[in-house]
Amino acid sequence: MLALTLAAALAVSALTGCGGDKKEGEAPGTKAAGEEKEDEVRDSAEGGEKKGETQVSVEGGQGKGVIKLGGLAPLTGKDQGYGEGFAIGFKKAVEEINAAGGVNGYTFDIEIKDTQSNEVTSSTMATEFAEDEAVMALLGDFSSGVCKANAQVCDRYGIVQLSPTASAFDYAPMSKYFFSIMGRQDVEACFLSKYLLKEYMGAKKIAVACVESDWGRFFFWNIKTQTDK
Repeated sequence: MLALTLAAALAVSALTGCGGDKKEGEAPGTKAAGEEKEDEVRDSAEGGEKKGETQVSVEGGQGKGVIKLGGLAPLTGKDQGYGEGFAIGFKKAVEEINAAGGVNGYTFDIEIKDTQSNEVTSSTMATEFAEDEAVMALLGDFSSGVCKANAQVCDRYGIVQLSPTASAFDYAPMSKYFFSIMGRQDVEACFLSKYLLKEYMGAKKIAVACVESDWGRFFFWNIKTQTDK
């Protein structure tokens, strides 16, 4: 819910200001800038559901138009459970925001693509969204590694990517269009090791169980580094 609300604020800002302007020399099919954006967003309410994708469109009241968002989530594969949670949350947030009248006169539509927690797939899906003139921002992906794979796409098309879960310390600095609502893992590991385990609990030895992934290995490394200090 928070991720979609923040994305809504970013998208509305792009419509009312100059933050949505595109770079020069972009490939055909990229987003238009300035005053053309509002007309394009209104067209996003049209179109059908595509194979392998989930589309949510909730009717709002009389307003300025519909803002379309692109959702990136692992709906299949090893992180399917997290992706399904993303989809449920995105849909619920769209329904609640639209039912409350939208944001600054705009209602929302979100289309969710299955990235399978794969970097290449996520980058391909992000490009498809970026080349859709109606899509104002990206929500997702799940893991930091997959999110980071979209840096060149976001830089090229000037589209924001807001991840609910990316926590790698080097994620946000990769692109001025990268944002996350998750705390940085290196900061959280420091707090967990120094304050909770050592000072509060007085732990002398710590056993760490973590998933076999980039996130899990980095988490273990952070915990061990902070604990050894």
